Amino acid sequence: MKRFALIFFISIIAMHALYAQQTITLYDDAVPNSKPYGTKEWWQPVNNGSDTLVHYTSQPTLTIFLPDKKMATGTAVVICPGGGYWITSIVKEGFAVAKEFNKMGIAAFVLKYRMPEDSVMIN
Repeated sequence: MKRFALIFFISIIAMHALYAQQTITLYDDAVPNSKPYGTKEWWQPVNNGSDTLVHYTSQPTLTIFLPDKKMATGTAVVICPGGGYWITSIVKEGFAVAKEFNKMGIAAFVLKYRMPEDSVMIN
């Protein structure tokens, strides 16, 4: 079990390093209208590593993907990955899409957002 956890952790770090240029948190302190809860955010690789699902997002972030300076058009997009209202398909519908925009000279910002959940939100 420890070996599986180590491989899982290393694959998440490697996947994140491969796709991300910089990630910033959207809130320095507690997320507005949130309440303490015990469920921890976790990333689950799926489809032989071609995607990663984020469960129970606790800290919203924005991951910045900048194109090569020689190709930059000055245009930017915000990408809100889908997932079905309980997870976020962060790689396939977020990071991979951002890389495609970068190929066209467009800066992309991938939003990792929280889902409405009574156990983590006051309203």
